[in-house]
Amino acid sequence: MFLHALMEKMEENANHPVTKQLDEWEKQSVYKIHQTADEIRKELQTVISKHKKNLSSILTNITHELNQARENDDYFETDLNE
Repeated sequence: MFLHALMEKMEENANHPVTKQLDEWEKQSVYKIHQTADEIRKELQTVISKHKKNLSSILTNITHELNQARENDDYFETDLNE
């Protein structure tokens, strides 16, 4: 009898409005965290993409300058080190 009453009380606590409110707050928080993480991933991809394009452009320019210097036989060891 006591065990039965205790079990009923525990079930009531599980269905308590504050418990339900806490569960809803948890769900909303997790959703917001996922949204924020997705937004940051997109921003990071944009930054990485811009960085790759910039680096590619710089390397293309260096390659062009080295090829031009090689064709003109117009470079020094210090130029290569730079």
